Amino acid sequence: MGMLLCPVDYSESSRNALKYAISTAEALDCAVHVLYVFQIPVASADAYVFVPSNEELESMKGSYEKSLEEFNMETLKSFPTTKVKLSFEVKYGDPESEILDVSERLGVRLIVMGIQGKGYLTEKLIGSTATRVLSESVIPTLVVPVSAHFRTPMNILFAYDNKQFKDKSVLKPLLWIAKTFDSNIAVVTIVDEIAEFPEMANILHKEQLDPSLETYEKTSYHIEQSPNFVEGVRAFMSVHPCDLIYLISRKRNFWTSLFKEKHAKEMAFHGDLPILSNLEC
Repeated sequence: MGMLLCPVDYSESSRNALKYAISTAEALDCAVHVLYVFQIPVASADAYVFVPSNEELESMKGSYEKSLEEFNMETLKSFPTTKVKLSFEVKYGDPESEILDVSERLGVRLIVMGIQGKGYLTEKLIGSTATRVLSESVIPTLVVPVSAHFRTPMNILFAYDNKQFKDKSVLKPLLWIAKTFDSNIAVVTIVDEIAEFPEMANILHKEQLDPSLETYEKTSYHIEQSPNFVEGVRAFMSVHPCDLIYLISRKRNFWTSLFKEKHAKEMAFHGDLPILSNLEC
C-alpha cells in the first residue's frame, strides 16, 4: 500500500485538499499522512521576539497535535464508510523543508496541497510554500484549488511543450493516474504558429513521447495555436473539458514564470481544476 502526503494549515483550503486526498487515496488504495508544520520564532536585532524554550516548543507541538487530530476527525465525518488509513504528525521548522523531508522519509507517492481561489495566485502563491514545494519536490505534487471537489479524472490534459525528456519516467505519474481511472489523455502542445500540416505535427508530437505513452491506447495528440501558453490551454479546454491538468516542470523557476503571466489570476488555466506537476530533475 502506498501513501499520500497532505500538508494542512487548518484553513478551508487545506480541509478541501484533505478531502480530495482521501477520495484519491480510496481509488489508489493508499493511506494518507497529514502534516502540520509550525515555524519557530526567530530573534531579531530590531525588535523583541519571543523565543520559546524546548519545553515550550514541545508544549506547543502537543497543542497542535490535538488540534490536528480534531481537524482530521472533523474532515473524516464526510467519509463515514472510508477504509483509508489516516495518520498525522506535527513538525516545527521551515514548512517547505519539513514537507520535502517528510515526503522523502515516508516515501510517499504523491503530495496533495490546497491553494485559495481565483485571484489568489499572483498575490499570494508566488514565494509561498506551495510554489516552493512544486519547484523543489522530486515527488509528484497535486495542487487543489479550494473550489475543486473530487471527481473521477476521466479526461486528463497533458500540457506538453514538445521538447524531449531527459528521463521519460517523469510520465509515470500521469500513466499511474490514467490507468487507475481508465482516463483519456489529451496531449496538447501550444505553438505560436503551425508551420506544417497538423497531421505532420502529430507525428512529431508522438515520436517525442514514444515509447512512454505509445502503449496507452486512450491517448490523443493535439496542437493548439496561441501566442500565450495559458490562453492556448484554456482555449483547448473550452472545446474539450478535462478533469485534471498534468504539467512537467523542467526548471526550478517554471512555476514562478508561469504564475507571473497576466492570466494567472484565472487560477493557472482554470479556476476549479487540480493541477498535477512533476519535476524533471
